[in-house]
Formats: sequence, structure tokens, C-alpha cells
Amino acid sequence: MPSSEGAPDAPSTVVSVTGSAAYGKNDHIDHGIATAFAAVAGLVGAGVGGLATAYGARVGAEKTMEAARIQVEHQSSSEHRHWVREQRKQACSDLVDAYGSFAIAVNNIMDKVNEGDPPSESDLDSARAELRKLIIIGGRMQLWGPDELVSHGTAQRSSRAV
Repeated sequence: MPSSEGAPDAPSTVVSVTGSAAYGKNDHIDHGIATAFAAVAGLVGAGVGGLATAYGARVGAEKTMEAARIQVEHQSSSEHRHWVREQRKQACSDLVDAYGSFAIAVNNIMDKVNEGDPPSESDLDSARAELRKLIIIGGRMQLWGPDELVSHGTAQRSSRAV
């Protein structure tokens, strides 16, 4: 049948995918080879995909372990800072309490002196015991106290020694 634009008729020969001009026995072999190639390509693709998956899983596991390690380090550091703050708070509280007890003991002695009475030996022993407690707790402040407090206490002791 001629085309509507006046071009010559196209050939009516059917060409197969493999290039053979007619259907025949070679088509069956060509399909078998193509199937084999497709199977090999599928296996290679599955193998490469499996290797990529295994590599991705390994990298993911390493990243997860690293993130967990960092989180544990941060948590440990945070807990340690909290523990130090609690120790410092307790040491400061103990220092204030010890100073209060020492001040009461000294005031008892001063009250007797102001009344014209000599302090009793038990009053002096009590003041000495409270002073020892204050010194011991003050020493704990060197371990736990804020740097400003420790340096101030050290400066005070140095000025008294002179």
C-alpha cells in the first residue's frame, strides 16, 4: 500500500531482535543465551547488592556504636559533674554548721567573761572540740570547695601565719 505522502512502500520483512530476517531455529538458541545472560546478570546484581547491604550494615553498626560511646561519655561526665556539685554543696553546708557550733561555743565563753566569771574547763573543751571540727571540715573545702573559696581560705591562713 502506498503511503499518503507518495513515498515508496516500506519492506514487509520482519526483523527479529537478533537481526535475523526470518523466524527459524536460531531464534530458540538466541532466547536461551539471552536468558542465561539475564540470569548471570541477575546473580551478579544480587551479589553486588548483597555486598553493598553488608557494607552498609557494617558502617551503620559502627556509627551506632560510636554514637552510643559518645553518649555514654557525655552522660558519665554529666553525672560526675553533678556528683561533684553535691559533694561541694554538702561540704559548704557542713562548714557553715561547724562555724555556727564554734561560734556558739565561743559566745558561751564570752558571755561568762563579760559577766566577770572565768570560763569553765568544759566550756573551753567544748570550744576546742568545735574548733577542731571546723578545721577538719575546712580542710574538706580544699578538696571540694569552689576555687574562689579555697584561695580565700589559703590567703587568710597565710596572713595569720605572718
